[in-house]
Amino acid sequence: MSYSIRVLRFISVALVFSVTAWAEPRSLLILHTNDLHDHVRPDYDGSGGMAYVSGYIKQQKAERGDVLVLDAGDVMEKGDLVAFRAKSTMMYEAMSDVGYDAIAPGNHDDVHGDAHLVECSTRAENVATLAINLLKTDGTLLFAPSKVFERNGLSIGVIGVFKPRDEGSLDLDATINAIAVEARRLESSTNLIIVVAHLGPKEC
Repeated sequence: MSYSIRVLRFISVALVFSVTAWAEPRSLLILHTNDLHDHVRPDYDGSGGMAYVSGYIKQQKAERGDVLVLDAGDVMEKGDLVAFRAKSTMMYEAMSDVGYDAIAPGNHDDVHGDAHLVECSTRAENVATLAINLLKTDGTLLFAPSKVFERNGLSIGVIGVFKPRDEGSLDLDATINAIAVEARRLESSTNLIIVVAHLGPKEC
């Protein structure tokens, strides 16, 4: 399996909910990527790349109205030279055009500093950048911790989690507590809560 296929593969989850005891079941399709790492173009064998991601997402959205598209970070670094020279701004613009709903930043996404990450988030005009534990110098949150999306009659709360770092973020224990508090806050107004976290399996 080539690198680009591995990092660009989709984890798709089809869920069926009963909103109330007597309501008709409702479906939700979650499309998820992570570690895109500036792979704008396909690999040498023609696989992967943002054109593939775009085509797949747009095909699913054309066929159904219950699609939620999420990314768990590491949009930047390691990929194409054109994206490197643009400091990954083109990736965020592409993700907006493709139809992503929310991104949780990864540890590679602060390589150019938090100010540049904020700028990239503004380039992704239609995408929510969410991070419950990434802090400004004054201790307030750099991004919103969560957002509620409406799909197919369902309210879905999405919480974003950045990989804790030595400075400018909550540590892992404080992050866990913050997730719990935010989940409790969202519980009464949502049918489902999703945590999109750029963390390793052990930390998760």
